[in-house]
Amino acid sequence: MFHYRSRHRYKRRRIPLGFERANITKEGTDDKDVRIQQYSKNGDVDDAEIYAPYGMSYNLPENSLCLFAQIGGDDGNIILLPDRSQDRVKDLKRGEVALFNPLTQSRMVFRLNGDIEIVTEGENGDRLTTIKKDDITVVGGDSTDTITGDKTVTISGEMNVTVTGDCNLNADNVNIDASVTNIGVGGNRIARLGDTVQVANVQSGGSTANGTITSAGVNTSI
Repeated sequence: MFHYRSRHRYKRRRIPLGFERANITKEGTDDKDVRIQQYSKNGDVDDAEIYAPYGMSYNLPENSLCLFAQIGGDDGNIILLPDRSQDRVKDLKRGEVALFNPLTQSRMVFRLNGDIEIVTEGENGDRLTTIKKDDITVVGGDSTDTITGDKTVTISGEMNVTVTGDCNLNADNVNIDASVTNIGVGGNRIARLGDTVQVANVQSGGSTANGTITSAGVNTSI
C-alpha cells in the first residue's frame, strides 16, 4: 500500500492585530461606500469605518464605546467594532438570540421554544407581541392600529372573536354575506322586507293571518 506524505511544511505567519477602546464623538454619514463615524482615542480625533455584520446597519449615537482595530497593524486600515454590552438584553437562556435598540430597549427575542417576542416601548408602557406556531398574543396598554389601503383576510377554519368590553364598529356600510346570520344568541328571528309572515291575534280575534312585509327601515337590511 502506498502512503503519500507531504514534504512541504507551512510556516505560521503572525499577523499583528491591535485592539483598543474608542469613543464615538459624532453621528455617522452615508455618503461613502461604507458608514464612517468620528471617534476619539487617547485624545486623538479621526474618522473610521463602522463594521456591521451582514444584513445589519446602525448609526451609533455619541458616547458609544467601540473596539478600535488596526487590520494587519496598518494605521491606514482601521475599523470600529460597536460595543453596547452595558445595554444588552439580559436573562437570555443558553442559545437564545436578541436584536434590540440600546437607546429605546425595543427588542426582538428568539426563544428556545421557537417563540418570537417583540417588545416595543410607548407612552403607555411596553407592548409585548408574542408570535407562536399557532397564535399571536399582544399584551400592553391602549394602542391604535392603522391600516391604510384595502385589506383582505382569508380564514380557512372557524374564527372566534371575544371582546370583554364594548365593541364599536364605524363604517359607511357593513355588508354580511352568509347563509345564516345570528344576531344575539337565543333571540327571535328577524323578518325582512318582502318576507311572508304570520301575524297572530288579528284585531284581538284570536286568529292568525299571513301577509308580506312591504315597508321597512332604510338603514338596516338583512
